[in-house]
Amino acid sequence: MDLDIEKIHSILTEANLPSSINDLKNPTEEFIVNLIETFLRRFHIDVNAIDNATIEQRDIMSYCEDSSIIALINLHVVMVQICDRIYLKDLCITDITSPGSKRVRKQAKFLANFILYATNKESDIEDKVIEIQNRAKILHDMVEKKNEILQAINDKALHISKQLSIKEKLIAEIQKLQSKREKNNKKQIELAAKITAAEEEKQKTVELCGTYKAQALKSNKTITELQSEIVKSPEEYQKRLSELEQQLSAKVKERETIQAAFQDKKCLIEQQKNELAFIQELLEKFTEVRDIHDRLKKIKVQEDTIKKQVDTLRTDVSESEKRLVVQKDHDKEDEINELQAQCDERLSPLRNLNTQLLSNKKLCKENLEKAQIQHNEDCLKLKKIQNVIKKLEDETAGLLKNYQDLYNNEISSEKSLWKTWTIE
Repeated sequence: MDLDIEKIHSILTEANLPSSINDLKNPTEEFIVNLIETFLRRFHIDVNAIDNATIEQRDIMSYCEDSSIIALINLHVVMVQICDRIYLKDLCITDITSPGSKRVRKQAKFLANFILYATNKESDIEDKVIEIQNRAKILHDMVEKKNEILQAINDKALHISKQLSIKEKLIAEIQKLQSKREKNNKKQIELAAKITAAEEEKQKTVELCGTYKAQALKSNKTITELQSEIVKSPEEYQKRLSELEQQLSAKVKERETIQAAFQDKKCLIEQQKNELAFIQELLEKFTEVRDIHDRLKKIKVQEDTIKKQVDTLRTDVSESEKRLVVQKDHDKEDEINELQAQCDERLSPLRNLNTQLLSNKKLCKENLEKAQIQHNEDCLKLKKIQNVIKKLEDETAGLLKNYQDLYNNEISSEKSLWKTWTIE
């Protein structure tokens, strides 16, 4: 019996499991828990995670004060799953809480042998394990690289989305700024128009102010002159009154003279109207003279045509006479007379027409000479009338200017007198 315990102890020690002769003889809960946890750590199983309670267990713990039983239950559940795979059957919760010496030695020996078996197998398949680990590492690196790439892609996409969002915001802001700029441009144009209008108004105001200043200076000058003319004694009043009466009588005489001259100018204007009517009549006569001249041209053309016809007939007559002389010995006298009669008959209307045309030509020449003489006389009269009209216009313009000057002087004098009497 002791040899069996020592053998199991040596196996457990070789497998680096916690063991002692006393623990194997009289196993306790703590020994079993320590043994199982060491076994689990050998295969890189997180014991602390097993000790933590699940959500359902936490709900139960709110009604149960003893929480150590939950860790034992979790440890039993894990070991049952492992033992089923390594062909260790019938592991009960009591094997942990109330272990028996015989079952503990059997189970501990089995676990130690499994560790030794796994250790030997690990040395046999170490190269494959290393290869698998390397491949796993490569896969892990690839996965990490893939994750990094995905993260970079996601970051890039996020960055692009942020940039697009920023771009949209900037575009919206640019549009707002453009609309604001357009509004500012419109306001600037309106302000420029207002400034231009204000400057024009200012210029007008300055010009008006200058005009008012000039008027004020002129008024001051007039006031000064009038003040210098103010009399302060009865003798000076009487003297000033007599001077004003003399000026008034002179103005009345001057006005009468102007009115008489104005009446004379009216008569001259009426005469000018009559002369213009006479000129119009002369112009109408000029049209008649032009018609006569045109008719003379036509008659002259007809005369030239008739002369040509007469010359042709004379040529024919001379040729006929020549033929008569040649044929005098051969023809009869009656044929000659007949030809002579035919020639006379053909020449008679032409002679009459020639006589009539010569008479008409002489009459037209006489009428033309009379019309030309009358035209020259009318031209001389027209020239004289134009000179008279120009002279009258100049005199009328000068007269109107004198009237205006006299009127202005009279108005200014009356204003001065009125201001003088008002001041007094």
